[in-house]
Amino acid sequence: MLDQLHSLPHVLLIGSGVKFPFQQNGTNRIIVLGTGALGSASSTELVKSILNLHLSASIGGAPVQSLDLVTSTKNQLWLAIPILFLTIGIGLVIILRSIVIPLKALLLAALSTIATFGVSTGILSALHLQLEIWVLIFACALLFAFAMDYELFLILRMREKHLQGFSDDEAIETSMREIFPVISAGAVAIIIAVAGFTISSFVGMRELGLYIV
Repeated sequence: MLDQLHSLPHVLLIGSGVKFPFQQNGTNRIIVLGTGALGSASSTELVKSILNLHLSASIGGAPVQSLDLVTSTKNQLWLAIPILFLTIGIGLVIILRSIVIPLKALLLAALSTIATFGVSTGILSALHLQLEIWVLIFACALLFAFAMDYELFLILRMREKHLQGFSDDEAIETSMREIFPVISAGAVAIIIAVAGFTISSFVGMRELGLYIV
């Protein structure tokens, strides 16, 4: 087995022995260190190479968990996104009593999330920060939730003004003027709360804090 592991690409060091951490509770461990960082292409290739050996052993560790999460996400994403949009869309249709407005709200929220997602990822990549896959998934969900929350808040206020007799332009202008301070204060509060994650000792939480801020 050791010879097979040594022959794989991107292997930096292989550890085995008869003492802890290689022996514990009757379990033998072989620790493989790769040349790449967690989530890098070389790390992923090394994990796939080990899996392709079909060894009679359990394979674990952060790189394996990351690959499993990426694979399961790709396999389920095509189903999760339509269910998410359909569920939120039905709720918006019931609340707003309209079909066009919920569609516009979902589209704007999705575009806002994609834009923020792209800018944040570009900035962190320029800073040479390697993001864990769960951070990207969780951050994307939070960004979409924030976008929908503030957008629905604003749309409901516009609808309220319209029912009070305001014209479309007046309802939009008045709602923007009244809601802007509230939305801004909410955004500042969220930034302050999430900024605390950036000083966490847990790397994933620190990455999430930087991403959202």
